[in-house]
Amino acid sequence: MIDRPQPLRLGLVAILCLVPLTLIVPRLIWLQFLQEDLLGRQARLQNMRRVWYPPHRGEILDRTGNRLAFSVADTLDGSRYYGTFRKMKRLYPMGASAAHVVGYVNGEGIGEGGIEQELENELKGHPGWATELCDGTGRTYLFSDRPGKPVTSGYDVHLTIDADLQDVAMSRLTEAAAVLKAKAGSVVGVDPQTGEILVMASWPAYDPENYRRHGWTERRNRAITDPFEPGSTFKLVTAVTALEQKLFSPNTPIHCENGAYSFRGRVIRDHKPMGLLPFHTCFARSSNIAFAKIGEACGENLFDTARRFGFGSATGIRLPAEANGRVPRPESWSGYTAASIAIGYEILATPLQTAMAYAAVANGGVLLRPYVVEALTDASGRAVFENRPVPVARVLEPTLCREIKRCLGEVVTEGTGTNAALTWVDVGGKTGTTRKLVGGEYSSRNHYASFVGMAPLDDPRIVLVVVLDDPETSYGGAAAAPVFKDVLDAYRRIRGAVLHPRYETVILKREAEGNPLEKLLPDRLYAGDDPPKPGTAGSMGGLPDMRGLPLRTALRLCAGRGLEPRVQGSGVVVRQSPAPGTAEARRVRLICEPPGPAALSSLTVSSLGAARARGS
Repeated sequence: MIDRPQPLRLGLVAILCLVPLTLIVPRLIWLQFLQEDLLGRQARLQNMRRVWYPPHRGEILDRTGNRLAFSVADTLDGSRYYGTFRKMKRLYPMGASAAHVVGYVNGEGIGEGGIEQELENELKGHPGWATELCDGTGRTYLFSDRPGKPVTSGYDVHLTIDADLQDVAMSRLTEAAAVLKAKAGSVVGVDPQTGEILVMASWPAYDPENYRRHGWTERRNRAITDPFEPGSTFKLVTAVTALEQKLFSPNTPIHCENGAYSFRGRVIRDHKPMGLLPFHTCFARSSNIAFAKIGEACGENLFDTARRFGFGSATGIRLPAEANGRVPRPESWSGYTAASIAIGYEILATPLQTAMAYAAVANGGVLLRPYVVEALTDASGRAVFENRPVPVARVLEPTLCREIKRCLGEVVTEGTGTNAALTWVDVGGKTGTTRKLVGGEYSSRNHYASFVGMAPLDDPRIVLVVVLDDPETSYGGAAAAPVFKDVLDAYRRIRGAVLHPRYETVILKREAEGNPLEKLLPDRLYAGDDPPKPGTAGSMGGLPDMRGLPLRTALRLCAGRGLEPRVQGSGVVVRQSPAPGTAEARRVRLICEPPGPAALSSLTVSSLGAARARGS
């Protein structure tokens, strides 16, 4: 007999089977229809990711297009944002040679030092992103129809630096530092016609691709960060002051006291005994005694000339950490200061400031603002910025420039700079030797050796400054002048290289008379004030400020502005009426005072008397 299931038992089984269905079906409906969008997004996120692409950091190139810095794709990094970040590696083909000008990029992709830091915003660009699909094997596919953001590339930076000259200068500087056992050194070269920096090298150097291995000592750009007492190279300023004020002529005899001169309780010494010599020979042979006497005659005029040449203020070049240097104000001077400044002590100057001062003499008397950035271009090669020469002021007259250049030529032909002489071009320059201040006293064992030269002398196209810190051979003529010679000699032998640069941004045509930079000069001539900030052109409304200017310079300025000057006295303008900046009138009164003729008289008489007494 077959047992039949009881209806109650069947019902219970049916209920037990239907209960899960009543729970599952609504859940399925809820997931399938109500949560479709959410679950679909979650599923896509498991298989897709956003990939971030860094911008193409702009390249840094020299004046002829050689790459000094560029970026290449490196690795994938999952630590950035919520997707993957493709990192870039920065490469520096010239390595340590151009490191101080170019700088480097740190581990966060931010520029530090040099152009990398100064133009970070222009170089970096803006990142972009795209969407990728990842399958079960780990392979990825780009979704072209998914949203994304294109990368915006940074601008390329074109420098005024000549890569060949930079490499030669760094090589010769490194060799000299090794042979002479110097602690440090720098080389700066500028085109005096435009203010373009052609070379800027510092030693010790560092590898920008492995910057962490080096400290601040190696990474700083000594050409602009390390002011020093320039010594005899500063005699240029003293010579300009003396000749400009007509306190001396090139042939004025000065007694050099046979090598030792007692001055206000101190003894000033020359590198060798010398007797009665004309002014120009004292300059060529770098007599400290003669120039201390000249400095005493010039007095506070030295301050005005130094400030007019840009000493004591940063040049404004687009590189980080530039130092101002220092020129003490006359109210803080001691009884020794005028004589000390005259031979390059008690002031601080950077190699770049020194280069720009000599460049002003080289180009006919115009102080220029140096620049190292020639142009910026976008990804299509279109120029978005181009630089040009920026004259700060006329600092001396062309006739005086020619006289100073003759003195600089004599330094190389028969003075202390004969080691800088070149057989294929005439050179002018000035040597410098400075005892270093150690423990509050000037050391007899520690020195700076320097040389500033220009070539060709009749129409200079390069001014080159060489500074060595504490070389074994202390004199600038023996230590630094040969580096100048070697750099120009080696550079000339490079295939395709020329002594003077090619002007691609600005072409200046030399005229028979006048200086082509003259039309770019600001209205105000700066004597003792900070140079104008970029963009102001150095001009001021109303009457120009003529205080502190030699009378002849002030009269020339009045003629150019259509003013009728009324002069009281002679020498240097000390007051003017109406005051500077007031609405221009037709007439202006200039009150002048002579620049200390008594000091000149006593100096000349005592010098000649000492010469006769010694029978020199």
